[in-house]
Amino acid sequence: PVQGAMVDIGTAYGISWRSAGLAAGAFASNSISTAGESGSFTAGGLPGNAFVLNNGSPWTPDAELDPTTNAVIKIQVTTPAQDTDVMTYSDSFTLRGLKVLSPNIGTNWIIGGQGTVAFLSAGMGPGAFANLYYSTNGVDYDLANPIAQNVPVSDGLNVVPWNIENAPALTRTPSTNASVMAVCGAYSHKSKPFKLSGIRITTPKSTDIWAVSDLTNTIRWVAVDAAASFNLQYLVWESPINWGNPKTNGVVAVGAAGASYDWTMTSDALGSNVAIRITDGTYTTTSEVFQIIGTPGVQIANPKSGDFWKTTETNEIRWIKAGSMSNDFWLAWSPAPYTVTNVLAVGSFPYSDGM
Repeated sequence: PVQGAMVDIGTAYGISWRSAGLAAGAFASNSISTAGESGSFTAGGLPGNAFVLNNGSPWTPDAELDPTTNAVIKIQVTTPAQDTDVMTYSDSFTLRGLKVLSPNIGTNWIIGGQGTVAFLSAGMGPGAFANLYYSTNGVDYDLANPIAQNVPVSDGLNVVPWNIENAPALTRTPSTNASVMAVCGAYSHKSKPFKLSGIRITTPKSTDIWAVSDLTNTIRWVAVDAAASFNLQYLVWESPINWGNPKTNGVVAVGAAGASYDWTMTSDALGSNVAIRITDGTYTTTSEVFQIIGTPGVQIANPKSGDFWKTTETNEIRWIKAGSMSNDFWLAWSPAPYTVTNVLAVGSFPYSDGM
């Protein structure tokens, strides 16, 4: 590359050189430094045995190279022996991209604690911003709930503190194969797998409505590095919610094992602001806020009060299954004063996550 060239990490590129006075059968090794001529050199995806008279070689920079504005390629003749004293460096250029350094293999962060996300960047340009995302498996990232948004990005090391969420509104899911991804425009990089310890209740969710007359509903959770015994309780708040002062609370289970518990509900747990709290003595977390009603029913989620829908446009009617309510019924609408019923559909309706 020429001085100041932009070479994208992980993208096919071609290096070229010129030579004179070398043997016709000369070969050379290629290596790269991300810290100029005085830095350490590695293969970085470059050809280790290039025929010199080809005057060039294809190159895809290794995806794990550090982004830098001071990359240099070294060419060293390896054969024949009389030419091995011939060596040269390219001009410095930019390896453009991102690389997450922290978390890394061996990192163990805790839900409710703090981690520090660190990443290298080069060539993103002035005014660049990055988003950071979490994944439990390194494949499916929670794009709806970024760790951080619009983080100013500069060449070199970027550091972002992360207060790892542990609240009813959002609790991260613990995992032994967790990953953080940094994204800046068209460029992204995923961290090495790390461990996120703690507990997260996965059921109930905020869209759930349980019915006491159904008697039993299953509470489910995911735990990493937790004890084998869990205590659970329910909490009921009035509206607006005062987190420190629930109206009602009670024991759900003492010494529950595994990753689920079948809870026989009581009328004391009725409410529109209900949550389940779980602890193993070390980690404690609270579920999303959900509802418990007396008997099964249906709650319309969309349209909501105050919505404006326009004729000729298509809008989606959404409802939540409350308790063990059947999904066989008719759906209709009526204009004020609600004396005429216009049936839209009759039959069995599919649900996705209770909606």
